[in-house]
Amino acid sequence: ITYSVSSGCRTTIVVTVNPIPPAISGLAGICVNDTRTLANAMPGGSWISTLPSIATVGSSSGIVTGMSAGTTTLTYMMPTGCYTTADVVINPLPGTITGNTSLCAEHTTTLGDGPAGGIWSSANTTIVFVEPVTGVVMGNNAGTATITYTLGTGCKATVVVTVHPLPAVIIATSDHLCLGDTAMVSDATAGGAWTSSDAGVAIVTSGGTVSGVTAGVVTISYQLATTCVSTMSLTVNPMPSAISGPAFLCYGGTAVLGNAVKGGAWNSSDASVVSVNDTGLTSGISVGTASITYTTTGNCMAMTTVTVYPTLYPISGDTALCVGSVDTLYESTPGGIWSSGNTAVASIDASGAVTGHAAGRVHIVYTLANSCGTAEADMEVFPLPYAGAIKGDTSVCTHGTIQLTDSIKGGVWMSLNDKLATVDTLGEVTGVAPGTDTVFYIYSNRCGADIARLAITVIQAAENAHIIIHPDSVLCSNTMFMNFGADSPEPTGGRYVWSAENAIVYAVAKNKQNCLISFPGAGVSTIRLSSQTQSSDCMSEEKRTFYVSSEVSSYPEVIYYDPEFICKDHTVDSFKWGYDDVVTLDSTLIPGAVNQNYYEPSPDFSRKNYWVLTFRQGCMQKSYYNTPTLVSSAGADGVDIKLYPNPADATINIIVSGINRSDIIGYRLIDILGKERAIGNLADGKGSIQLSGAVSGVYMVLFTRNGVNMGAKVFVKN
Repeated sequence: ITYSVSSGCRTTIVVTVNPIPPAISGLAGICVNDTRTLANAMPGGSWISTLPSIATVGSSSGIVTGMSAGTTTLTYMMPTGCYTTADVVINPLPGTITGNTSLCAEHTTTLGDGPAGGIWSSANTTIVFVEPVTGVVMGNNAGTATITYTLGTGCKATVVVTVHPLPAVIIATSDHLCLGDTAMVSDATAGGAWTSSDAGVAIVTSGGTVSGVTAGVVTISYQLATTCVSTMSLTVNPMPSAISGPAFLCYGGTAVLGNAVKGGAWNSSDASVVSVNDTGLTSGISVGTASITYTTTGNCMAMTTVTVYPTLYPISGDTALCVGSVDTLYESTPGGIWSSGNTAVASIDASGAVTGHAAGRVHIVYTLANSCGTAEADMEVFPLPYAGAIKGDTSVCTHGTIQLTDSIKGGVWMSLNDKLATVDTLGEVTGVAPGTDTVFYIYSNRCGADIARLAITVIQAAENAHIIIHPDSVLCSNTMFMNFGADSPEPTGGRYVWSAENAIVYAVAKNKQNCLISFPGAGVSTIRLSSQTQSSDCMSEEKRTFYVSSEVSSYPEVIYYDPEFICKDHTVDSFKWGYDDVVTLDSTLIPGAVNQNYYEPSPDFSRKNYWVLTFRQGCMQKSYYNTPTLVSSAGADGVDIKLYPNPADATINIIVSGINRSDIIGYRLIDILGKERAIGNLADGKGSIQLSGAVSGVYMVLFTRNGVNMGAKVFVKN
C-alpha cells in the first residue's frame, strides 16, 4: 500500500490479507455428556469455547464435550488472527429410565422417563420388545437387552432389561379332582415352590400333592426365586354321597338306590347280573355280583356292590296243629336251617318237624346263607278245647230271661230240656215251665270239644195282668194324666208295678189297679204293667206301645164357678166332662156333659177329681179342676218326693227321701207345653229351683235315679 503526497513523496507498506477459516461443521445434535470432534478445512488454527460450563472443546483436537444444557459460541482462530465462530446447542438428556427392569418371559412391564415425547427402542427385540410410544415392555425370551429412550434431539437414556425364563409348563395327573381325592402336579424346572390361590378349595404340598377341600375352582402356581411362575386351573368337583339302598337283591327282585347329590348317572358293571336305570332302580337279572356306580360332574363317583341271591320255593305242609301234636314242614331247596320265632308256642327240629307247645301263632323260617334264601310260614297252634265256666244267675222266671256268659268265645249254647227253658245263640235263657234244666256251653275246635254245664231253676211267675183301660194309640206331646187300668185289682200277696218309657207314671191308685200317665215328649212311649207273686221275685209283664206326635196338646184351666165347672178355653174343638175316683183313680165319663161348661151344683170333691177332656186339632188333653195326689212310679218304691211350697212364687224346694247316699238324683223342669226350663242334680236328695223367670201356670218336675226315670211332681207357679 503506497501513500503519496503531491511532491511525489511517498511511503509504502506491504499489507498481507490472510484468509478467514471456513464455517465450522459438525455442531448439530450434541447432548450433555456427548462428544463431537469438530473439523475445519483450514488447518493450523485453535479452538476456543466461550462458555466452557456449557461445552468444552480441545484447543487442538477440536473435541467438543457437552457439559450442560445450553448454548455457547465456539471459535476457530488461525495464527494470523483470522477466525470463524459458530453457536452450538447442548441438548439435555432424558431423565433416568424408571420401572421394573427385571421380568419374566411372556410377562410385561412399563418403563417411564421424565421428558415426554421420546421414542422407546430395544437393542434386541428377540429378547425384549418395547412398544415405541407407551414403553410397555414384553419379555420374549430369557436374556438381557438394552432399552433406549430417545428424544427428538437425539438425546437418549438407556437401561438394561433382564428377562428371566418361565418355569416349565406344569404337568398334572388331572386338571380336576373330586372332593376328598388328590392329584399330582410337577414342573421340570427345579427350585420352585408350589402354592394354591385358595386353600379353602384345594391345598398343595411342597411335593406337588393337591388335595380337594371344598367344591370350586382354584389356581395352582409353581414359582421360582425370580418370581416367574407357571399356573394351571384346577376344578374341585363335589363327591356324590354314599349310595343308599340295599346291598342285595333277590333273583327277579327290584330295589331303588339313591344319592343325595342329584344329576349323576347310574351304571352297572354287569347289566346281565344287575341292571340299573337312570332313576336308580336296580333289578336282579341273574345270580351274581355287580358294582353299581353313580357318577357326577368331573367323573366323581360313588360305588356300591349289589349281590343277587337265589330265592326259595314256598314252604309246604300243614300250618295248623294242636297243642302236643307234631306236624312236618317241607322246603325243596336243601341246605337251609329251620327256626321258630317263638319256641314257647312251637319248636321245630332240623328235619322240619314242628311240635306244638302252647296256643298261639308262630313264625317259622327256613334260612339259607344269603338273605334271599329265606322261606317263611305262619303256623297256628290251636289249644285243646276248653269251654270255660258259665257265669250268670241260676234261676229264671217263667216267661222271663237271664243272661249267661262264658269267657271263652266261639262256643254254642244248648238247653237240655227246651220244655223247661230255652237258650239262644247269645246265652239268653228264657223260662218256659217250672223245674230244673241244664244249660250247656259247647266249645269245639279242630282239636276236639269241651262242655261247660250250669243247672238252671225255672220259677213260676205270676199270671199276667192285662191293661184294659188306656187312651187312643195316637197321642200328642204334653198329653197329661191319661187313665190306664188293669183287668183286676192287685192280687193278695202279690203286687203290681206300673212303669213307663218316654212317659211319666204320674199317680197310682192305692190298689195299684189304675194309674195316671203323662206324655211330655214326642216319640214312641211304652207302658208296662208287671205282676209279682208273694213267693218269689218273678214278675210277668204286659206292655202297650203308643206313638206320641210332635203336635203339642194345650192344657186349659178348669174353674168351678158355683154351680158349674167351666173350661176357660173356648177355642177347643170338643169337650167331655168326667171324674176320677180319688182312691181307685177309676175314670167315669159323665153322660151328656159335652159343652164348655158342666152344671154340677153339688160337686163331691172329697171322692171325685173332676176333669174335662178337650180336643184341639186332633190333640187330646185331660185337664183337672183338682189334680189327683201324685205318687212315685213303681220303679221308685219306698222313695218319697216332696215339693214345697205349692203353689210357689220365686222358689220351689225339693226333698227326696228313701234313697241311697250313692244315688244320683236328677231333675228336669217342664212347662205345660213340654219345653225344658231347667235341669240339674240334687245334693243328698235336696235342692231348689229358681222360678224368677218363669211365667204363671202349671209345671212338672221329672226325676231320675241313676239315669232311670223315677217319678214326677206337678206344681203351680203363681
